[in-house]
Amino acid sequence: MIEYPLTLSHRPSREGVVSESAHMPFFEVLELMYEAWRLALWSACEDTLLPAHLGVVHVTSDFAHEIFLGESLMRVRLVDVGTSSLRFHVELRQNGRLAASVTTVLARVNETREHSVPLSLVQRAGLDTILEQRAS
Repeated sequence: MIEYPLTLSHRPSREGVVSESAHMPFFEVLELMYEAWRLALWSACEDTLLPAHLGVVHVTSDFAHEIFLGESLMRVRLVDVGTSSLRFHVELRQNGRLAASVTTVLARVNETREHSVPLSLVQRAGLDTILEQRAS
């Protein structure tokens, strides 16, 4: 598991307005959780496997508590690597408790983004450095 402390803050809306609410809307939370697995991917693979090489196949999320501006801890786990796919699980903790979790399944895609392609040996080697080992 990799942990990233991230400060939760609002981004400007399409109109350029930044909310003054202490509450974090779910879509901003999901974007920040994306940032957490993106950081983990970069730490493992650097430029051999970028988010641009991946297509989102499946996303599930669960919100256990209200999420507010301020400090959070993102716990990122790479839980599975397939032929062309990988699955990240991210937990967002705030004030010492689980506030949200998201599981994202991604597939490596070709240049036209029309078909999945196998992960290369170099990409697999990088992913293996963060792959959570299952108990025997």
